[in-house]
Amino acid sequence: MTIEFKIACSLYEHIRRDLMRQHRHAAERVGFLFCRTAQASDETTLVLASSYTPVADELYIRDRRVGARIDGEAIRRAMEEVMQTRCGCFHVHLHGNRSIPGLSLTDQQEIPRIVECLSVAGPDSVHGIFLLSKDSCLVLARPKRVPKLVPATRVSVVGYPIEIVEGV
Repeated sequence: MTIEFKIACSLYEHIRRDLMRQHRHAAERVGFLFCRTAQASDETTLVLASSYTPVADELYIRDRRVGARIDGEAIRRAMEEVMQTRCGCFHVHLHGNRSIPGLSLTDQQEIPRIVECLSVAGPDSVHGIFLLSKDSCLVLARPKRVPKLVPATRVSVVGYPIEIVEGV
């Protein structure tokens, strides 16, 4: 199974700008990216990013051990959006390094649980993680009825110039 992830350049840049905003106590910003899916073939699923919602400032929890921690209300709102729109949802945040980013230990432990909640809310959709760096991104997706996150084979930022990030 392969996952191809596509996002408009304007949406990609909007997300990047939003994630760089300062928060009064969190070191990072978090958001949710809503997506539609289509089957390109029996083996290939297309994930098409459609809209982005930042986590509201008041839904961050003070926790100096991590860059950002969001509360259950933030996750509930994302789940509600999944149920209402029947879209997939990707947890989004930014790491300040260059090249394809990797998940921190905290990310590896906690974000898959958020993705699991999103999968319960929308079992027929693809959910996952959209992690940006200064110049690249990583997409891990959980296709419907698949119990684990798999890396996208290709991420295409559609616009000018077109940017394609091959899977790791």
